[in-house]
Amino acid sequence: MQAFNIPALEVATFEADDVIATLARRFSAQGVCVTVVTGDKDLMQIVDENISLLDTMKNKRSMAKNGDKIWLNLSSKRCCLKHWQLCATMSS
Repeated sequence: MQAFNIPALEVATFEADDVIATLARRFSAQGVCVTVVTGDKDLMQIVDENISLLDTMKNKRSMAKNGDKIWLNLSSKRCCLKHWQLCATMSS
């Protein structure tokens, strides 16, 4: 990262996904649209109208629309989930 002059943020005693979620929520609260590039499905819980996830390995994007969390398979179909369906889906 340093070789390419890409800034990095490190917070002692916190895991990276916790730092990412905190920053994404802070920016979302200010109306900023945030895309988190990750394959970590646990971060699906932070998806809202301003926060989406992009999984480049599976070619999928998650987003929220009208309160529903939606996975878009960028190469074919999409699957819509209500917030209460998320736990069941993630555990399978």
